[in-house]
Amino acid sequence: MLNKITAWSIYVLAILLSLQTRYFIISGDLNDSYWEYGTFSIYVFDIFLLFSLVLVSVNKFRDGIGRFSIANHWWSIAAFELVVFISVFFASSKALASFGYWRLLLGIGLFFIITEGKYKVKYFYISLIIGAIFQSLIGIFQFFWQTNFSSKWFGIALHEVGELGTSVVEVFGSGRWLRAYGGLDHPNIFGVYLAIVLLLLITIALKYNFYINKNKCYYIFLILSLTILTLGVLCSFSRSAWVALIAGLIVMSVFAKFVGSLRTNKVLLKIIVLIFLFSGLFVSLNYELVATRFKADTRLEQKSNKERIDSYNKSYSIYSKNYFWGVGLNNYTLAYSALYPGKKAWFYQPVHNTYVLILTEIGFIGILAFFIMILTIISVGGIRGFKNNIMTSLLVAVFVAFLFDHWWWSSHFGLIFLFLILGIYINNIKENSVYS
Repeated sequence: MLNKITAWSIYVLAILLSLQTRYFIISGDLNDSYWEYGTFSIYVFDIFLLFSLVLVSVNKFRDGIGRFSIANHWWSIAAFELVVFISVFFASSKALASFGYWRLLLGIGLFFIITEGKYKVKYFYISLIIGAIFQSLIGIFQFFWQTNFSSKWFGIALHEVGELGTSVVEVFGSGRWLRAYGGLDHPNIFGVYLAIVLLLLITIALKYNFYINKNKCYYIFLILSLTILTLGVLCSFSRSAWVALIAGLIVMSVFAKFVGSLRTNKVLLKIIVLIFLFSGLFVSLNYELVATRFKADTRLEQKSNKERIDSYNKSYSIYSKNYFWGVGLNNYTLAYSALYPGKKAWFYQPVHNTYVLILTEIGFIGILAFFIMILTIISVGGIRGFKNNIMTSLLVAVFVAFLFDHWWWSSHFGLIFLFLILGIYINNIKENSVYS
């Protein structure tokens, strides 16, 4: 009974991953305006995570401490966690840094649940995909109807197309077009999230033979999910999501050529052709909007590109205050406001590069520990494990997306999602790392 409850709690956790419903403990305020990066809140997801964490821990204890061995990747995670903990004492606001440290612990807790919990891995993946489909349907509705709705129970904020600060595509003669948010905080988060789940869908379809005719339910699930998730990624108009998806598909194709079977190669080719057919149809119907995202000749696109470039210069000014330990976890925008005082809170955005943001917040020591942790996790199973692990495509998509956005490190969802993907990578090696 305990095993069943644990397994079901993990499936529910997967479905609720992207749910942004939360309780505000302290609402952040900076220069008389709402400050997201100074806000203390607890998510519904956190409660379920802690519940699942207790159940998994009880199961591990029941199995016997003597049978529990500490894998090498846990030592690297512990070292990284220790470095982050020490960096808290160098932060300007130790309260903000401590809250950021708490979010990191939640991410590590989710990693523990995924890698050490007892559950059916295929059902866990399907639960993740179901949660992403729910978000994708909301995003598709937002784009095609060019409207939105708010719901405190589902953590969905209202985004009006005419409101300043709303992410839109601006086209000469056609006005402003709302980009899909789903229930997440920004279209880039929404788009990258769906892109990576789409890659996960393809990998498990190949791994568990969803395409075999006798599994008609899985086959229908595959086709419907491919359609909905692909359309959701497109409706986000997120260039980072598009690039991450293409990078992941390229890596997957390489795996298929050198490691996969002939049947797998043909199926993957069909799936990629389907994705590009969906994409081609969408682009043909929305050519002006898509072209605008790449031409960068409109006011908003030029403004966005300029802000991204300027953010690198500002991040160096902030980082130069403390090379070794950084300005403190979750303290970037506070340090930014100290250098350029008097602006509204929305003006102080983190640098749009996760690697640079980690370096700035926890310094040279911190990012070194981060890279060691990532390399240690990747090295699980050795060279053969890396070469044969189909989930490597997810890691490539993540680390490509790191180059364009900060939310992987600056947001609650980003850290949780990062450790979830790392856990999935480890789990795939544990299951069966051979691509066939």
